[in-house]
Amino acid sequence: MRQIDNYEQFCKAFESDDYELKKEAKLLLFIQNWIIRILDYMEKDTLDYSLKKMVEQNADKMSNIHILKDALSSIVDDSDLAFRHLNENMREKIIRENVQMPVYKVREINSYGLNWLSRQSGRTIRQKISSAGNSIMAVQRRMSLDTAENRLFVAFAKEIFEQLNTKLESLGEFDPRQIVEEEDMRDELAVFLRRDDIVEVRRWENLPPNNTLLSDQNYKKIWHAWNEMKKLDERIKNDSDYMGNRLATIFFIELLVYFREILLIPQEPVEVDYDEYNVYFCEKQLFCLDGDGRTVKISKGNDYIYISSAKKDIYVKFIGNKLIIDVNKEENNEYEVTQEKIYTYVKLIATKLGVGLSKASSVVQKKKAQKFRNVVVDLFSLHPSYIGDDASYEKLTERLLQQRYTGIDIDGDERDYYIPCDNSNAIKMISGVTDTYTIPFAVDNGSMEQMKRLVHMLENYIVTDSFTYVFPDAYNELQLSMVHKAAKMAYRRVRNVPLSIGTAFQFQTTDNFRNNFEPGDFLLVVNLIDDEVTFTLVAGEHDENLESEISDYKGIVWERHPTSTTLFKDEIDNNIIDFLTKAGCAKSEKIYKLLGLDGLCDEVDNLSVFFGNEWFQVTSEIKQIVERFKLNITDAVAEFLIRNRSVVRGANVHVVSLVDNLIYKGSMPYYYIDKQAVLEGCKELERLEQLTDISLWHDHLPALAIKLMYGKFDLIKNARVEPRFEEKQSIPIRGTFTLPKKCKEYHFNLVQDENARKMQYEAVIKNPAFPLNRDVECDLIMTYQYGAEEPYELFFVPKDSKKAGFSEAKVKWFRLEKYDTEDLKAPEFPAKIPWADLYHYPGRKGDVINVFDVLNNEFKLLNEGYYTFDISDTFMRQDKDGKWFGEFVFEKDGEDVKVQWSQRDWDRDSTPPQTISEISCWIVPNVYENKKKSGKRYRISNLWDARTRDNLWFTNRNGGYQCIVNFDYDGEMETIAIIDQKFDMPDRFHTGINDITFEVRRLPNGNLQAINIHVEDGPLKKFKAINICEGGSTPVPPRFFTNAYYGKWTRTLFANNRSLAERECPSDFQKSFARSVNNWVNLFYQYRKPNDKEKLFTLLSLAAKDIGKDYYEMAYKLLKMYRDGKLDVPYEIGCAFCDLTNDMQKELMDFTLRAVIEDYKAIGILAKAIWHNEQFVYNADLDLLLNKYFPKAVDYIGDALRRSRGKRVLKKNLENVKYCLEYVLGIMRLRNLNDSRITDKYLSLNNPKMQELYKYLEVMADNNTKIYSFLKLEITSKSNYDNICDLLYVLFVYVTGNNTEGEIRISLNTDCTPIDE
Repeated sequence: MRQIDNYEQFCKAFESDDYELKKEAKLLLFIQNWIIRILDYMEKDTLDYSLKKMVEQNADKMSNIHILKDALSSIVDDSDLAFRHLNENMREKIIRENVQMPVYKVREINSYGLNWLSRQSGRTIRQKISSAGNSIMAVQRRMSLDTAENRLFVAFAKEIFEQLNTKLESLGEFDPRQIVEEEDMRDELAVFLRRDDIVEVRRWENLPPNNTLLSDQNYKKIWHAWNEMKKLDERIKNDSDYMGNRLATIFFIELLVYFREILLIPQEPVEVDYDEYNVYFCEKQLFCLDGDGRTVKISKGNDYIYISSAKKDIYVKFIGNKLIIDVNKEENNEYEVTQEKIYTYVKLIATKLGVGLSKASSVVQKKKAQKFRNVVVDLFSLHPSYIGDDASYEKLTERLLQQRYTGIDIDGDERDYYIPCDNSNAIKMISGVTDTYTIPFAVDNGSMEQMKRLVHMLENYIVTDSFTYVFPDAYNELQLSMVHKAAKMAYRRVRNVPLSIGTAFQFQTTDNFRNNFEPGDFLLVVNLIDDEVTFTLVAGEHDENLESEISDYKGIVWERHPTSTTLFKDEIDNNIIDFLTKAGCAKSEKIYKLLGLDGLCDEVDNLSVFFGNEWFQVTSEIKQIVERFKLNITDAVAEFLIRNRSVVRGANVHVVSLVDNLIYKGSMPYYYIDKQAVLEGCKELERLEQLTDISLWHDHLPALAIKLMYGKFDLIKNARVEPRFEEKQSIPIRGTFTLPKKCKEYHFNLVQDENARKMQYEAVIKNPAFPLNRDVECDLIMTYQYGAEEPYELFFVPKDSKKAGFSEAKVKWFRLEKYDTEDLKAPEFPAKIPWADLYHYPGRKGDVINVFDVLNNEFKLLNEGYYTFDISDTFMRQDKDGKWFGEFVFEKDGEDVKVQWSQRDWDRDSTPPQTISEISCWIVPNVYENKKKSGKRYRISNLWDARTRDNLWFTNRNGGYQCIVNFDYDGEMETIAIIDQKFDMPDRFHTGINDITFEVRRLPNGNLQAINIHVEDGPLKKFKAINICEGGSTPVPPRFFTNAYYGKWTRTLFANNRSLAERECPSDFQKSFARSVNNWVNLFYQYRKPNDKEKLFTLLSLAAKDIGKDYYEMAYKLLKMYRDGKLDVPYEIGCAFCDLTNDMQKELMDFTLRAVIEDYKAIGILAKAIWHNEQFVYNADLDLLLNKYFPKAVDYIGDALRRSRGKRVLKKNLENVKYCLEYVLGIMRLRNLNDSRITDKYLSLNNPKMQELYKYLEVMADNNTKIYSFLKLEITSKSNYDNICDLLYVLFVYVTGNNTEGEIRISLNTDCTPIDE
């Protein structure tokens, strides 16, 4: 094609005799007209950037194809009104100029005038003036049009006048209507340019625009038009140079226009760039649905279109004005594009695709708005029904449905688009991209932006001065205040009526009311919202005054009571959600909540949803399932009435359902009323209100309270009000509320009755006097106004305003979008005990313990191992039961020691031989036995000198030996009886004993008796043989290596992942441990009983880091025994995970968590790991801690509470609940990461699981549950929460983030069993 480079060439081409040139000009004109038309209707409503709007408007444009605009036409359209206004109202400025004028007119003279006067003839001023003809050169002020903005305006007028001349002279009769409009503009310009007063306007010098050109609404349009004029030639050249790109854009949109009757095209945002000739889609590829249920993909490049279906792939390429169509890479045809053939080729491409016809009607005629004086609307329905004035009941065919679409805009920035889906036949629902919402969704989300847009949609269909909407009773006043505010932006007068009240006023017009309902009876109005059934009691109370004024309805005044809800999630899931899922719905629950049961029926063959990978269509089969679905509420009604028996008090109850899917089989009367009847009831209420000033119904406000850390402070309880608009009613509040000091502002969460539908609002208090320097006790003053934008007003009024520093502080109500996490604190990790403190560590009885000495003694015994002795030639004899015992001397550590043995200490797993000659055994100092004795001990080192008789020993009446001796009893000389059977080893008693230690017991007669007597005489140290077996066999190691005593000090030493590799560890102890560690580990293999292995493994786990590889090999053996059912896994295996910095630690954790069967066991193990090593929680997989085990920990606590049926947690579950709580407290240390995403999503009340935990903590606190933890919690002050056990209190503090006066310090309880709080 020939090149047209500028606008003048473009215009002249239409009168050219060159056919090819004229054809090119016509195609360029079509290209310009097409984008201008697109831009025109996209700019008309900046709230609607939808593809559907573009397609529908473009379809309308095709009927006006003979009306074509070029780039100049667009400039004329944009500037004509501004030009006409400025033609009459050009801005002026005051100028001062020197003019010779009669003296009597002079008002001002300047230096120039004085100089002029001085040059005139004459000696005096009078003479000089007279010589000038009684005139003088003086200053004259006048208005001038010579301003910067007018220079631009005149320059624009000249330029556009010339361009219009060029166009109109060349177009001839091509477009009569457009010529008339542009001729009018040209004529006005001609007149304007001949005006005398613009002669003085100087030439525009292309200066930067001044404020007037940028801000004045008319000059601004001229400035914009001037800039567009400068682009005129460039537009023509670009359209000619990039004709293929332009045609690709046109064909792409025109194909979508054509396909609208064949394919379902999802709604999505569109932007238009006039300069770049770009129709921009957020998505590069459109996914459409054909009539056979198959996806058709349509995409566009710079100069091509690609269409892919199950049957064919079509590639359309544009080169200049050439069109190349390739079908399945087999059929390839080239066509020349002209203005006349564009739509022919569009149809050709669509025909070649050959897809099936869509079932849904894609062409929807936009409905005109209906106008009423007043209207009652069921606003919360997907398709609102309404009754206007005295008209009949109607229902919108359009939906109150919108989407927020998040995508990359035409400039490359992420932005949110809002696109209406009121009559779309297909929408997208893709996570992170679309947010689809209705009125109920907007209310639940607390989104004023969504609410305003939805009400604006409704305004397109319903116009009225007086707007009444009915709302489900489950919604509270704070939620409805947003609806009221949005409605007030569209309608002058707004009021609302609960569905239950509309139901009551309709019911009183029925025969059932006249025949069966008596004053004092109740209506129970039941409704279904999502997966909850709502129950609202409406009492019919008698009013004599009302009956005298309106006799038809028995003088009934209706009283609405707060609404309760009952969850029917399982029934909805099993019958509706599951069916939608089977029908191909990827987001069944969201679709159900969006559409509801009514919507699923109304949208049959009208709505399809694309989820990113698959489609879902609302079919007639779904409608049948919905219509057949029945929900039995009989039991729920009975339970509700039991809970509300104090309200009903045995009165008759009439059950009224607003949903046909609910069934009731109880003994009370049951009725079904549809939405039309409810709206008619509201109209009846309006009629009756015209007949009387008496309030026809009352409201019992739902309970409302401020949530405390534990418990609540009631604001509204048992409050009854009259629904009078624009009238404030006082709500009394009992008690006072103390505002704590040091808070910049106060945020209090609000809670309702536990059976009410959940809401998330907060009361926020701000005042210049905050933060307070002291706690301030306040009275609370509250008022209520029905149907107001702010229904509740609440003021905190100090008892002593002078000391408080403020007179009152008003509460602001906000929807709690999310809980504030900025000030959430993390629990501190227990501080590590300094090594030096282990030399003198406090014992449980007030004594001081050297931990190193205790453990060194243990290691020494461990390293000695067992001994084998030949005792055939040593002292032995039998006791009275025939059991052998004896003693012998052997050399130990370079000195002789005495070993006492007894057949009673024989290993239980072996049998003593008939003749005992050689034994293998462990030996321990007898002093070890004394550690078991808890009483104060005394010593008599010489019994013979302390005797009270000539002979020391005598025979008592029981046949045993006894002596009476003197001794010093706490500073007083007393006598005491020593009896052979009171010795710790009575079988070894002999009369030669002279040195003893003992405890004292006072007998009832006042005499003293020695007990737990131990022989101390003799120069040799004494040892005891234990775990004895026949010589040559291996004795089992003694259990004292795992007892509570050594366990406590092992825990003390290795707590907080303490390692012996630390520099502060005493070197001699490091050496002692190194010599002993192999023997310590070998005990695991030597112990035979599983319980002994478990106890030892528990202690070894604490030292896993120092033991190293041998420990981890042993751990895998223990886990194998666990899987074989031979023993249990100690929770302390978690301590061996350490800080997860080496493969052994990581692999053991992974293997352990896979091996353990019970989730609570894994949680307990992780709890030990978290509190043993400070870094574990930061190095572990966050997904494992937060997504896997945190929800399981909360669920276990909930299950344990359900098993206890509202009482204290059962004893068998209490330990596992404790571990779950310790685990939760431990992962809260992740708040130290200062990652707001982790804290917000998981570790705050923004997490639904954390909300569940909070609820469970309150249940346990209500039940006064006592939980004793291995965490030692030191709390300096609990304030008013002393009755809550420490672990629950600490969790309350960290879950809620409440500031408390008390400081919390956490350490580890190193005893084997927890210490009571």
